[in-house]
Amino acid sequence: MNNIDFIISTVSLKELPVPYVVISPLLEEKDKDKLNQFLQQVEANQESNRKDSKQLSKLVRGDLVQLEIDKGHPYEVIEMLGNLLFQKGLIEKEFIHSALNRERKSATAIGGNIAIPHGDPEMVIQSSIAVAILKEPIQWGNEYVAVIFLLAISKQDQNLNRAVIGQLASYSENLEFSNRIAKLTDVKSVLDYIQ
Repeated sequence: MNNIDFIISTVSLKELPVPYVVISPLLEEKDKDKLNQFLQQVEANQESNRKDSKQLSKLVRGDLVQLEIDKGHPYEVIEMLGNLLFQKGLIEKEFIHSALNRERKSATAIGGNIAIPHGDPEMVIQSSIAVAILKEPIQWGNEYVAVIFLLAISKQDQNLNRAVIGQLASYSENLEFSNRIAKLTDVKSVLDYIQ
């Protein structure tokens, strides 16, 4: 199936995972204006996503991607990814505890089968993101999640934080992202898909 960038419709639609606009079949002047504004917004969003995705891909390395993970609880996933970051010398050990405490306060599922747990930026040695793709989605707060990005972004790199979260939020609005990435079977394909 080809990717759909947006939909132009003459009838009302239920909420869709892609941008859409409803215009009159008569294409009156006000519809032309509405369509122009919509297309400009789509183009601006795509440009922003391209810039943001470059920030995300800078922080995700192949040795930080874990595939076909079989864990039953969010804390197990956070601890596994945190230990991976710690073993690579990217975070202090206490970062894992701070990420677990953060998750206990409020689940970090953001929709689209994605969660973005994170810990104290003061405990990050080098900004990075560890990724887990689960064999089966698990309950994460009030949602089910299959793709987890453990964000370890240092205090000095907080400008990256906004760009990365923006990109991940755009992924969360499109179930196709998590459905496709969950089916990938090698790390290189995952890295290519994120880029």
